[in-house]
Order: sequence, then C-alpha cells, then structure tokens
Amino acid sequence: MRPIIEINEANFETEVLKSSQPVLVEFATGWSLPSVMFDGAMDEIATEFVEDLKLATVKLDRPRARRRSFPN
Repeated sequence: MRPIIEINEANFETEVLKSSQPVLVEFATGWSLPSVMFDGAMDEIATEFVEDLKLATVKLDRPRARRRSFPN
C-alpha cells in the first residue's frame, strides 16, 4: 500500500497539480463522521490502486487561513 500524502499549501502544486498520476484528494476533519468513515475507504483504495493512483488528504482542522490557499 502506498502512503497517503498529507497535502498543505507548500506541497499542493507539486503533489497534486503537477503530479504525473491522477490524484484523489480527501478534504477531511478528525471529528466528522463521514471523514472518519472515508478513512477506511482511502486505505482500501490505496491498496487496490497502488500503481495507478496517488492518494492525498487535506486536514481541514488546520487554521482556515491556510485552507484558502488551495485553488477552487
């Protein structure tokens, strides 16, 4: 299983926008039930598509000002 990369404003362009592979980005919180439930799905996806897909997560628990730097 390939590791799930934590994305931040410093590595978003390199890891997501300029990636040579398709990237699935999860925007998640540690307290949201859907986010917690999707963590298991991300692990399954990471195992099944290890060669074809890069997985990344943006932790929305970070300060709001930092999240504004991601493109819409």
